[in-house]
Amino acid sequence: MRHSLVFLFLVFVSSTPLFSQEFIVQHSITNEPLEGVTSILFFQNRSLDVTRSNFKGEVYFKYFAEWDSVIMFKLGMTRIVINRSLYTKSVFMKPIKNLLEEVLVTGQIVPGNKYQSPFKIKFYTAEEIKNKNAVTLADFLLTENNFTITQDPILGTKVSINGMSGSDLKLMIDGIPVAGRLNGNIDYSQILLGNIEKIEVVDGPLSTIYGTNATGGVINLITKTGTAYESNIKANLYAESVGVVNANVYYNTSVKGHRLSLGVHRNVFFGWDQNEDSLKRFVKPIWRDLAWNPKEQFMVNTSYYAPLSKKTSLHMKINGFWESIMNKLNPASSQQILVNDEYYKTTKFNVGGNTNTIFSKYVEWQNYSNFNYFSRNIEYYNQDLIAGSRTYLRDVNEKIYNIFGRSQIKHEIPSKRLNLLYGADFNMDIGNSQKLDSSAKAITDLSLFVMANYKFSEKLLMQPGLRYSINNVAPTPISTTVNFRYELSKHFSSRFAFSRGYRIPELKELYFTFIDINHNITGNPNLTTETNDNFQFGIDVKPEKVKASSSLVSYSSSLNFTYFNKSNAIDIVNVNPNTNEFKYLNIGNVRGLITNIDNRVKYKDYIFVLGTSFNGFQRLFSNSTNQLDYFLFNWTINANLTYYYKKWDMKFTSVNKFNSYNPFVVYNLQTNSVEESAIPAFMYSDLSASKNIWNDKLNITIGVKNILNIRNLRVSGFSGNVHSAPNSEVNNLWGRTIFTSITLNLDNVK
Repeated sequence: MRHSLVFLFLVFVSSTPLFSQEFIVQHSITNEPLEGVTSILFFQNRSLDVTRSNFKGEVYFKYFAEWDSVIMFKLGMTRIVINRSLYTKSVFMKPIKNLLEEVLVTGQIVPGNKYQSPFKIKFYTAEEIKNKNAVTLADFLLTENNFTITQDPILGTKVSINGMSGSDLKLMIDGIPVAGRLNGNIDYSQILLGNIEKIEVVDGPLSTIYGTNATGGVINLITKTGTAYESNIKANLYAESVGVVNANVYYNTSVKGHRLSLGVHRNVFFGWDQNEDSLKRFVKPIWRDLAWNPKEQFMVNTSYYAPLSKKTSLHMKINGFWESIMNKLNPASSQQILVNDEYYKTTKFNVGGNTNTIFSKYVEWQNYSNFNYFSRNIEYYNQDLIAGSRTYLRDVNEKIYNIFGRSQIKHEIPSKRLNLLYGADFNMDIGNSQKLDSSAKAITDLSLFVMANYKFSEKLLMQPGLRYSINNVAPTPISTTVNFRYELSKHFSSRFAFSRGYRIPELKELYFTFIDINHNITGNPNLTTETNDNFQFGIDVKPEKVKASSSLVSYSSSLNFTYFNKSNAIDIVNVNPNTNEFKYLNIGNVRGLITNIDNRVKYKDYIFVLGTSFNGFQRLFSNSTNQLDYFLFNWTINANLTYYYKKWDMKFTSVNKFNSYNPFVVYNLQTNSVEESAIPAFMYSDLSASKNIWNDKLNITIGVKNILNIRNLRVSGFSGNVHSAPNSEVNNLWGRTIFTSITLNLDNVK
């Protein structure tokens, strides 16, 4: 270990050249320092030095004695040429209007656009989040290509990508994994978007970089941190006729480069049932239960950014989240006086941050650390319908403590056309609950990883990677990946990738035991690690440089093919339908064939998004007397249109997604047979209009969600949902609603 530290120190020292600051690059509107601006120094038409600005916008050159011009460029910003005769230290870059591409960071060794990345990657800006009027991450992903949203009346919203479950999808906020999985899934309805600046999605396995739970892909939410030279207040009030009221306010300020932000977010839902009106008329005295339970959410976000020195910056965060879900049960008859009430209370608290140190223009050191506390408490009461009083019965509490740390080095070797990423991360989950088969359990994971980005030529790029992990509950395979990007022409670029990922069994899957009048769920300490072999091939259409006179501003298009084979797949299985008994098992193999197309076009005052996916899945169950050994297929189409009408200064947005008939297979252990179930087809559509007033400080939006009034869906066969019986309705959508949103945005507020 000591020798390794000495080696790293020598790398830093040997990579640090002696050079001085010559320019400071800033955003022309916000005056915020621009990081990652590529700067080329020329003398007599010959390039002398190439460098990039650091997080303070500073540009350093080795050779600055003799030069005649400097060219600076950054994706999304106008190119700047500085002649020596007009030399100025302060440089201001203007953003390019209506550009559909920008710099991405998730899974990248060197930040760049998606045409420079070997991964299938896409992003969504704050404006796109606003256009969809999405309160939670689940709301936003509902109409996105490749994503499937399912609901559980108690466990919340589950998200799958390309048919792979939420346990295969890693959710991160600013590069730090989100902890607190229920039934293997993060509840995406608990992720509020009020302080999110950008969403980045890598569609495909990233186990080599991010470890377990990343075999399907990664979603990274980038939060707002304010700008370095101004203060801002943003407040939003959102109301929906179904009974949703959402309010949030965020304040950002800065003093001498130090940035502080504070956000408060409250979301209330009063509950909904599709039979509510008829039940109110006929059985109002005994009707209590709702298909969608009432909930209340409250969130506080704090962020502090500080430049500790010329080379090191610090970004600290403290966040809190509280949720309460009320589940009122119906009496068995009109004569019953005492009924049960259940309250599901979730508390999340995390504190952490990261440091970024630039040792030289070739070596960058990043450190992440985070502590996360997750608590889920279920309180049971006996409610007297006549007296109006209630009696406390009992509670069941589960707590998860998560400790995460990551240290990584990005090392650029220009002479070799090589970029390296290497480092280590540590993750520990400690569980404490009456639902575990002992009072406390822990899973620890220590990993080393390395990834290289090598350019054979201007057209061919290769990026291999390797990850080795040590885990205390299950053996983990070595995770490998190799990615290629080849420029077919100036308009077309191709990608090919092979990755082997893994997923370690989680605490609940191993040790969970929860048996009461409503639940019969047990874990399985004999579970083995999932493995996933994934092949991808894709073609991207690269937008050409557009002349100013052209009406076509920008576009983005990609075609992607994926095949994956998941072995030892872990799932929760209904082992006894008569008693509704569920158990976690390694069910066998899951295979997928996925084809998807994504298109985004900006034409004049229109932004059009069109995507489609055609998916086939096969499940082969271990120890079963029969198999459905063929692929079951489904398909989706999503089409979103945004139009800006200059005359009225208004924006109109239409969001649409069609989901085809979706068959899937489930395993009935009692009969040792495989059965086919299906979700019926449905179409989802939104329509909204928004207008800025008061010099763009106030925005008012009105619209209709779920225009076609789609409600709960009846699943044929077993749904696989712990809280749903066979051939029952499952929560899908809550019908047509009208909404309005009012946003106030004040700049330069002290």
